[in-house]
Amino acid sequence: MYNSSERWKKLLADSKKEEEELRNLLEITVYGSFKPDSEKQRLIKLVAAIRSEGFPSCDIVGGKLRPLTNGINNSCMFYLKTSDVNLLVFTQRGKKLGVTDELAYVLYSLEMHQRRHHCAVFDQTSKTGYSALTFKQVEQLKELSMLHVEFNNKRDLHKNAIGTVHNLFKERRLELQMRLRAIQGI
Repeated sequence: MYNSSERWKKLLADSKKEEEELRNLLEITVYGSFKPDSEKQRLIKLVAAIRSEGFPSCDIVGGKLRPLTNGINNSCMFYLKTSDVNLLVFTQRGKKLGVTDELAYVLYSLEMHQRRHHCAVFDQTSKTGYSALTFKQVEQLKELSMLHVEFNNKRDLHKNAIGTVHNLFKERRLELQMRLRAIQGI
């Protein structure tokens, strides 16, 4: 028989264990420019920052956890449809062709209609206040009520992305608990 202190300790331990298991299940994919190479390194550092917050299943497309399956474009579309959280990062210096295609897929594809709430778009503003996105993209994000987060520098990006991941984790908690129960056979 447990006394109330022992039960409380067990409950806390079980809760902490479930929290870790749920965080391990949350698949987070980061998209952005790989050109110039400094931009790819920025994305890799963002992934490391998110992992350090206890979300180990975070990666860029083409990384160990998100390998290329059938070319970069097909892989990106696959991960957009299957990841729990998609973070699209637009920077001032990065080439935008790939991430622009991914955003267009999210905005206009019928396949993504029910999954737009799984996505967040991070938009680096210049020192003069210009967006890395086009006016039309910004308007479309607003119209679809998609999460659009502006940032100025690496620290802002990391802070905002980590906060967004925590919020989306909370929103997906029930979904993740159901997935965990299915895995455990409960």
